[in-house]
Amino acid sequence: MINPFTSSAMSALSVSDSNVVITRPNGTDYTYGIADVQAFATAFNAASSKGRFVDQQIKASVLTEIVA
Repeated sequence: MINPFTSSAMSALSVSDSNVVITRPNGTDYTYGIADVQAFATAFNAASSKGRFVDQQIKASVLTEIVA
């Protein structure tokens, strides 16, 4: 669902039914809830700057952090 990408802001990003897991370059994983995974994946794949796109989604509360 997520195309291969290169980003200095994250080393990996994966999606599941209602979650997005972002791995930062330091190895820390952050899990976020999301209402529409398919729309997020499509927009993420189209974004020219993956890190900027993710940060915008967090600021807009499209991605909401799940604290364990």
